[in-house]
Amino acid sequence: MTAEQARQALFQRKANDEMEAWVQEIRSQAFVDERLGSGS
Repeated sequence: MTAEQARQALFQRKANDEMEAWVQEIRSQAFVDERLGSGS
């Protein structure tokens, strides 16, 4: 594995973690909106 490949792999993993965290944030926010009755 080259340094470039390692950097790519690390970036990809970090991006996936960021996406996962973002999705969790959206879900919890939507859940709260639903509970408050302000959901669509």
